Amino acid sequence: MRGKRTASTLVAAVLFCLCAAAAAAPQKEGTAAVTWQRDKVPVFIDCDPGIDDTFALALAKKSPALQVLGIGAVQGNVGLGRTGANALSIASYIGLGCPVALGATYPLQGVPMGAAYAHGSDGMGGVALPTPDRTFDRRPAWKLLYDTAKACGGQLQVIAIGPLTNIAKALELYPDLKDMLAGITVMGGSPTGLGNMTPSAEFNAFNDPWAMEAVLESGVDITVIGYDVTSQAVVQGDELEAMIGDSRIPLLLNGMRRTFVGEESDSKILNDVLAVMALTDPQVLTIEQGSLRCLTGRADRGTTVLTDDGSPVRYAVGLDREKMLDVLRRMCADYQK
Repeated sequence: MRGKRTASTLVAAVLFCLCAAAAAAPQKEGTAAVTWQRDKVPVFIDCDPGIDDTFALALAKKSPALQVLGIGAVQGNVGLGRTGANALSIASYIGLGCPVALGATYPLQGVPMGAAYAHGSDGMGGVALPTPDRTFDRRPAWKLLYDTAKACGGQLQVIAIGPLTNIAKALELYPDLKDMLAGITVMGGSPTGLGNMTPSAEFNAFNDPWAMEAVLESGVDITVIGYDVTSQAVVQGDELEAMIGDSRIPLLLNGMRRTFVGEESDSKILNDVLAVMALTDPQVLTIEQGSLRCLTGRADRGTTVLTDDGSPVRYAVGLDREKMLDVLRRMCADYQK
């Protein structure tokens, strides 16, 4: 690893202090609904943490343009037992006071397909966060999403950075939901056919292509940030080293970097941050419009294709990496305050 400081030492020291404080704090049962501040864009984040999900949640928390009103967890990078626990721990740790709810354990069809090879068996690269200050919301993620959308009067934006099972279930169970959403930004698919599960299929789409297709065809205003663009969201080790400081967020960043970069590689692709930046910093991305379908056959599972007969969506075709890095630098600087 090219980093000059010892990440494991920093992780151990910070964890000792924070775990002691967390142990003394009472744990709340769930979290009451957060009052929407009307000068911010209300968002619901559906995720499967996951390393890049963690960066995305941290970025959303620090954005002056967004207010996170709810978080749903779905199986994906690892099983729901871990992604749910991770989402709750991250939200508590970085100060997101919104409800966190558990969602789907399985895709709409078949069995889960995890990515522990990329995120570790716990999804967090072995980084242990303090005990959360609250428990899960009692509602399933799709009901929390529906209730949050209803309270926002058509203004809610969904940022979906895991498999789309929770979102598809919500749209099926509550047919009026599609008229309550201002939009859904999806990290998933790959309109030009660059995959990371098969040569043409991206992980989230491959995990639950039936959910991906249902969301694409829902009639909601959809923006797709596909792997063909997010694969360019590479942060080098020395760039990350220059961003971090002695604050809360480096416990996550340093610990994950210690696990996943250094000896084998000195870089990480942060796919999910681009779904947040699509709302907060749209100049980072180049967007076009077209029709997109997600295929569900045995041979073409999870492949997303541009077509003439699908619902119109916006999709990313380019990334300004330097602008992306500027946004991440500002985020890390904010966590040092």
